[in-house]
Amino acid sequence: MSVDTQWYGDDVLRDTILATEKAAETVAERVLAQSQSLCPVDTGELKRSGKLLRAKMTSTDTQSVYVRYNTDYAFYVEVDTAFLRRALKKHGRVAEKEYQGKLD
Repeated sequence: MSVDTQWYGDDVLRDTILATEKAAETVAERVLAQSQSLCPVDTGELKRSGKLLRAKMTSTDTQSVYVRYNTDYAFYVEVDTAFLRRALKKHGRVAEKEYQGKLD
């Protein structure tokens, strides 16, 4: 008697990583959009500096996505107003659903 088996672990791992990266991208886009609407505006420089930053992790061959505001004073405005934390809190709750939806 002979049993033929096939290993799909590599395919499953690849698909899981891709789905996770896509879900992270979607959530980061939502956090950026929400934080833009909450961002205080004086000159508009802070709001214009808001971007998504994608970083490829060579050790794990995965991609991370960050929301970044790039001014000398972004940290101080965030400490004072929590505009980015409020956006993250709102969309962090849906992140788990987003990840699960991409994996199904």
